[in-house]
Amino acid sequence: DHPEAVQWRNRLAKTGAEGFAEGLSKNKALKVLDLSDTRIESNGAQAIGDSLGVNSHLCELNLQATNFSAKGMKCLGASLGKNAALTSLNLNENWFGDMGAIALGRSMVGNTSLKSLQLIKCKFTVPGACSIAYARETMPAMQKINMAGNYIGNTGAQALARAIARNRNL
Repeated sequence: DHPEAVQWRNRLAKTGAEGFAEGLSKNKALKVLDLSDTRIESNGAQAIGDSLGVNSHLCELNLQATNFSAKGMKCLGASLGKNAALTSLNLNENWFGDMGAIALGRSMVGNTSLKSLQLIKCKFTVPGACSIAYARETMPAMQKINMAGNYIGNTGAQALARAIARNRNL
């Protein structure tokens, strides 16, 4: 429905993701990219992440259920720190666990553009939640984080509550 959007609901695997990533790094008009349920896996996440580092136009990225692990999240996360345009990121149902959530949290510190982050059922626990909460404290634009279906426990919930108390945009 969006003139500057691409939605792809087929299995891409590594080679297909690399092709999308190459196009993404060169495209100056694409605002929305939906690659949900494409099974790009960790190598595909790395390719997409590399292209995000140079893309300054993409605003919304949906990578729900793309089957990447902590390795893919580390690569993707490293690029998020370089991207100042992305406002919405959906990583639901990628089982990257604590290592991936920690990498994501570290990469998001100081991000000034991200407003919405979806992390439903990503298999992280207290350490991952605390990393995301710490990053949240440094992100003035963040308005929405959804961590349903993770095991953040009382400590993770308290870390998030402190982050919310310090910045009331969320």
